[in-house]
Amino acid sequence: MPCVSHCFGEYFYFHAEATFIKDVAPVYMAFVYFMGKEMDACKYRYSLEIEGNGRKFIFEGIPQSLRENRKRIKDRGDALIVMRSLPHFLEQETRTRCLKIAVQIWKI
Repeated sequence: MPCVSHCFGEYFYFHAEATFIKDVAPVYMAFVYFMGKEMDACKYRYSLEIEGNGRKFIFEGIPQSLRENRKRIKDRGDALIVMRSLPHFLEQETRTRCLKIAVQIWKI
């Protein structure tokens, strides 16, 4: 589900997908694209947070340019990357397979 946010006078696109690392390990990958000039992306930071079952996973990074290829982002590991079994582990009580990610963007 695409999610575009407008903040600080700019647009940001949250990207999440199910994919494979090295074509073997099934993972979920998430990151934020910056929808402005590539050189302006370094003025911002973002965090992605997954929480549940008494545990918390946080990834912080610089938004990626829309011109950046998803495969290169995945190969560099410049995203929140978690095994596909993690949602089940975090939501043991409810037995759901829903992964909720909190996104924060700030200007530096």
